Amino acid sequence: SVPTGFLYPDLVIEGMFVFSERAMRLGGLHPFLLSSGMGAAETAALAAWNGALLSRHGPQLYAPHDGEVETGTVALLYAGLTLVNAMHALVFFELLDRIGAVSSAVMKGVQLVLVFAFSVLFFCRYQASQCFSWLKAIGVATVVAGLLTYAAGARDSRRQAERQRRCIYCEAPSTECVCTSTESTCILGARGV
Repeated sequence: SVPTGFLYPDLVIEGMFVFSERAMRLGGLHPFLLSSGMGAAETAALAAWNGALLSRHGPQLYAPHDGEVETGTVALLYAGLTLVNAMHALVFFELLDRIGAVSSAVMKGVQLVLVFAFSVLFFCRYQASQCFSWLKAIGVATVVAGLLTYAAGARDSRRQAERQRRCIYCEAPSTECVCTSTESTCILGARGV
């Protein structure tokens, strides 16, 4: 059984997708400003946390070996991590603004499949928890089935939206639009004008 504590971070992340999309669409907040603001707050919190750890335990906390580690090296690595995270966040929020929260969450499913495959290929020889197991494979297969189901439903939704769009452009004082499940047809003079 999966402990319920694993669901809480997922709820926070999914909620962040929806609220971020809402802030951009309804609040008019540009993705760059949203990602920069959230990134600055996260960077400040992580810098404070790591600063406290560094002052208490020293730079050796960041190195898995017994050798000396320079504080400058830790700072340089952290700066690189901050830059990569900033680029990741900007791309994520741009994508969120363009395709919406649900499609962004679906993309996370694609990410899960890739992480599973790459961890088995590249990290299994170093760490046993990264190796293939049937339970992991069933989980990934479930995600893939969900992705395919969503893709089929999204394709149908796009077709329906296109039919509705045609009906909207079709209407005029001397025309009537008849929409069926397969096409929309404009009937001239149907309103008796």
